[in-house]
Amino acid sequence: MKIGFVVKGLTFFKAFGSIIEEAQKTNGITPIIFYYTGDYSKKYDCIKPHLFPERLSGIKKIAFNSCKSLPRLFKRYDVRWFVGLVAQTKYADILSPLKAQGIKICSVSNFTDGFWINRVTKNAVQKIDLMCYQSKYALDFHKKYLGINGKNCIIAGAPTIDGVNLIKDKQAIKQYGLPKKYCLVMLPNIRKTHYKSCFGGTGRFIGIMKNLHEAASNQSIQLVAKSRVKQWFPKEVKKYFARIILDEAYYPSTTLLLMHDAINVVYFNGSSIFEAFACGKYAININMNMNYSIGSRSKGFAEYYSKNGPYNTDGVVKTISGDIIDEIRDEMGKQLNSKRSAYFAQTFCPTENSAKIILSEILKR
Repeated sequence: MKIGFVVKGLTFFKAFGSIIEEAQKTNGITPIIFYYTGDYSKKYDCIKPHLFPERLSGIKKIAFNSCKSLPRLFKRYDVRWFVGLVAQTKYADILSPLKAQGIKICSVSNFTDGFWINRVTKNAVQKIDLMCYQSKYALDFHKKYLGINGKNCIIAGAPTIDGVNLIKDKQAIKQYGLPKKYCLVMLPNIRKTHYKSCFGGTGRFIGIMKNLHEAASNQSIQLVAKSRVKQWFPKEVKKYFARIILDEAYYPSTTLLLMHDAINVVYFNGSSIFEAFACGKYAININMNMNYSIGSRSKGFAEYYSKNGPYNTDGVVKTISGDIIDEIRDEMGKQLNSKRSAYFAQTFCPTENSAKIILSEILKR
């Protein structure tokens, strides 16, 4: 049976990498990567086979330039299953043609799908043959706020963090020449024009970076930033970081590699909490201005900030403003609490064998 993995950006390999590799080893399954040629005028949107993860070098790859061509390509290559991040609205126009051809559809968990409800449609979810959620919490969240019935939905963990098992201790420190004690700061994925709506201006953002640097320095911890090619941030903050590293790999990802050796992880209202937890790191969430953040445009996102929610579980993660340095000092250097970690894993982030679970379900159907 041939399975088509639809890759619209290199970041898709964070979700698909372990599934593709496991599929290659599974009897009765032949994986094929269908990759979107993208806008080659944009460096960050340029998808070429030589940029694909080395571990997937032996997989057949087919280029496409429009989602509307996928039904035709799937028919040509006798693909029976379509695997993608297909719950999102941008795929809605191709689900019906695929179903009409008898092709079955699998949607893999993408962390932001869990709370970015305005990117996901009930109609799309109900056309999917296998909808994979990372946890019961994520499934119940969609049932409550999206109104889905849960049919054809499974709890499969998060394939995005399967790659943790491929990383060796001190690998990031050796590869990038990083300090032995560093806190990883996941810089927010925003543009120059967003700083006012996100932080009330660049001044507040620079102040938060300064506070992070001072709080870390008090414990002889240096800051390392993970950023993206398309991100912009004030040049004034560069002096606070020992290194600023851009995405270089996606399976295993640069993010997981850097988190693995970090003391703590700092993020900004995103999904990094789940990756940080999988790497065994206590996380600090800096709450951006909710007038902009995805939470302000998503029903139910306030639950993430509730006591024992994904952004506020004692012993695992704490949400703070970042404006008060004493708040940061109180959290910097903390380690995960084992008892609370067990709760967090069971509730939000099962971490083992996601790829095997998903492929096993595909073979059953």
